[in-house]
Amino acid sequence: MTKTISVTELNDILSKNDPHVICIDVRTPKEYREGHISGIRNIPLDDIADHVAGLKGCDTIYVHCRSGGRSAKACAILASHDIPHAVNVTGGILAWHALSYPLVRGK
Repeated sequence: MTKTISVTELNDILSKNDPHVICIDVRTPKEYREGHISGIRNIPLDDIADHVAGLKGCDTIYVHCRSGGRSAKACAILASHDIPHAVNVTGGILAWHALSYPLVRGK
């Protein structure tokens, strides 16, 4: 079963500015440009399997999307490639925005 955290927990994690924290946004590039969390890398769900090699060896990977569905799928894909420490951020960018956390627009 995939571990989950809330956007509030993710905000707390990101506020520590730990360079070892890996967080990816699996929405489409268009969605990403419309508003994303600062410093978060965009790897669309359709491309996630192509990036497995670069994610191996990471302790924990936080994964988010629009509402939590695609990020859950991405966590399952990562687990199937022997990356067991993917954490789904429930609520996704919608929950992040609802709490008025900052978003970056554009690239």
